[in-house]
Amino acid sequence: MREDKHYLGIGWGFPVSFDKRIGVVMIEAEEDIHQSLRILFPHYPVNGFSVSNTVAI
Repeated sequence: MREDKHYLGIGWGFPVSFDKRIGVVMIEAEEDIHQSLRILFPHYPVNGFSVSNTVAI
């Protein structure tokens, strides 16, 4: 069964890239959140990066 993750969002990839057929390349779910956090917290390492390392829950 496929997990429904629509609530995690869809957004532009970062860095922004374009495809001749579809326009702006979009990302979704965990990757959207992951890339957004990299923009907000640029000094955290990319390898091994996780939400639990930066956000208290």
